[in-house]
Amino acid sequence: MHIEKAAIEARRLAILSSYDILDSAPDAAFDRVTRLAQAMLQAPVAMISLIDDTRQWVKSGQGCSIREIPRDTSICAHAIEGNEPLLVPDLHEDSRFENNPLVAGNPAIRFYAGVPLTASGGYKVGTLSVADFKPRSVGPGTIAHLQDLARLTIDLIELRKMALSDSLTGLCTRRAFLAEAARQVSAARRTGRSLACAVFDIDHFKQVNEEHGNAAGDLVLQTIAEVCRRELRKIDVASRVGSEEFAVLMPETGTEGAMRAAERLREAVAATKVDYGGGRITFTVSLGISVLASGEDNAVGLIERAENALQEAKGSGRNRTAILAPAGDTMEAPQRARIAVRR
Repeated sequence: MHIEKAAIEARRLAILSSYDILDSAPDAAFDRVTRLAQAMLQAPVAMISLIDDTRQWVKSGQGCSIREIPRDTSICAHAIEGNEPLLVPDLHEDSRFENNPLVAGNPAIRFYAGVPLTASGGYKVGTLSVADFKPRSVGPGTIAHLQDLARLTIDLIELRKMALSDSLTGLCTRRAFLAEAARQVSAARRTGRSLACAVFDIDHFKQVNEEHGNAAGDLVLQTIAEVCRRELRKIDVASRVGSEEFAVLMPETGTEGAMRAAERLREAVAATKVDYGGGRITFTVSLGISVLASGEDNAVGLIERAENALQEAKGSGRNRTAILAPAGDTMEAPQRARIAVRR
C-alpha cells in the first residue's frame, strides 16, 4: 500500500511539473478567479495554490502576501488528500489544525474552505481556497460555486499548458521560450551565473518537404525534438520558435560550455536518420550561440546575437556552429563571430 501511495504521489508531481507553472509570474486570469472567490464568500483571503513535494506555492492570492508555505504546515496539503472540499468552520476546534502555526500564530486564520484542483486522471495538484480570521459556516450552494471556480482554474492551467507547448514536437512554443528567457536572465543576474542561448535551423528543410512531403517533414521535426531531449541537460530549455527554427536556453553555461553543447547537438543530428517511404532521410542543422553579457538585464541582446550568429553559420556553408560575442564584453571568444567548422 505504501508503494502504491508513493507511485501515485510521483505521478501527481510529474503532472504538476508538466504544467511548468511553479514560480511563474503573476497572471491576471488567475487573479480574477481569486477575486471572484473572495467576493463570493465575502472572505478576506482567497488563494490558488499548487502543492509540490515540499511546499505550497501560491499562484494567486487576495488578502494575503504569503507566496509559499512548507508542505508540513500547509492546510491546503490536507485538502488534496480527499475528493471532496475541505471545510473547517473553526480551525481552533479541529485537532488537525489547532496547533498549526498559521492558526496558532500569524495570520491566525480560523475558517478554511478548500477545493482540490483535480487534473486529468484524478490527480490533485493544488487547491482553490478561502480563509477568514473568524469562525463561520457556508452553505452547500456556495461551496458548489467554489467548486465551479476550481474547475475553471484547472481549465486555465490546462489551456496555459497547451499555449506554451508545441503540439507537434512537445517543446516550448516561442511565447513560452521568451517568457522563460526573461526569467532565466533575471535569475542569472541575481545569482551571478552564466547563461547561454543557442538558435538553430534545419538545413535545406524546404527540400525535405518538397522531396518527401509534409508528413516526412513533420517526422524530421519530431526527431529533432527527440535529439534535443536526449542530448541536452534537464535544466536546458528547448523550444520550437519557428517552422524549422529551434532555440535552447542553457543556464549556468559559459562560452566554452555552450560551444561544446552546440557541437554535440549538431553532431547528434547529423548522425540521425529518419526512415520514411522505404528510404532514409538525413539532415543537418546550423547553430548560432551567444552568452549573456555583463550588465545585460534582458534577453533581447542575448537572442539577437544568437540569431545573427546563426546567419553567420548558414552563410559559411551550413552544418556549422557560430558564436557571436557581445561588443565590448570580456569573453573567451573574439569580438566577432567565430565559426566552428565541422570536422
